[in-house]
Amino acid sequence: MTRGSVALGVAVAFAACSRESARSGPPPSLLFAWRGQDVPSLTLAEMRKLGDERVVVSDPHEHRSIELCGVPVARVFDAAFGPAWRGAEEVVATCSDGFRPAIPVKLFLEREAFFAYARTDTSDFAVQEGSSKRTNVGPYYLVWKARGGDDPPEPQWPYQVTAVEVTDYAARFEATLPPAEGDPRVLQGFERFRTACLPCHAINGRGGVVGPELNYPVNVTEYFAGPVLRKWIEDPAQVRHGAKMPRPLPPGEESERAIDEIVAYLGAMARRKMRPPGP
Repeated sequence: MTRGSVALGVAVAFAACSRESARSGPPPSLLFAWRGQDVPSLTLAEMRKLGDERVVVSDPHEHRSIELCGVPVARVFDAAFGPAWRGAEEVVATCSDGFRPAIPVKLFLEREAFFAYARTDTSDFAVQEGSSKRTNVGPYYLVWKARGGDDPPEPQWPYQVTAVEVTDYAARFEATLPPAEGDPRVLQGFERFRTACLPCHAINGRGGVVGPELNYPVNVTEYFAGPVLRKWIEDPAQVRHGAKMPRPLPPGEESERAIDEIVAYLGAMARRKMRPPGP
């Protein structure tokens, strides 16, 4: 392929996606931080100059293939952070609903991710969740390009993304690390908790804010009886009618061990309370 044909292809995609984004106007700038320090943000126009694309994804909410307009995450990170981001550990996305997932940097090096900003098949930038709920996913929806084969699915598809931080876990979430002790379940529970629970819940003020803080000033194991807490982690609907919290773990024998380990971690953190930052 010649340089001219590549440029033409980018121009065609740029024009097509321009029509899509014009429906609702440009979204706000995407904010960035590097290990706790703010770095300059990027507008959508600035990101699109890095290479606009129409990308097909296997959307986990609609359970089908959809086409979106987006910009490759790797190009955006190169522009925002320079090449140093490739040597960091995690990318923490901040979403407007309080969800804060942490995604390993290595995943972005292995797979193609995009900051999507519009759909090509609908006038709104939303996804259908269930039979009736339609959720706005703007300003940015972090998606993964569809691939063939039997590769495992990507762990996180955060939407309503407003900011991104590239960091190292120990520096960003030191307050959530468990105390040193001999029980191997605690460390394994910490690994499970940071993936399944920390995007929505905080420990000592670090983590998501969709759900309640679980350690300070009172640890969840200190007010939830053991059997009830286990039921809550397994399936919140068993404890509270109409619970909005989804099941954090898949059902089965493996989930029983995972619950044991998460409860062990939470119990250990009751001995490591730290006042969250701020008022």
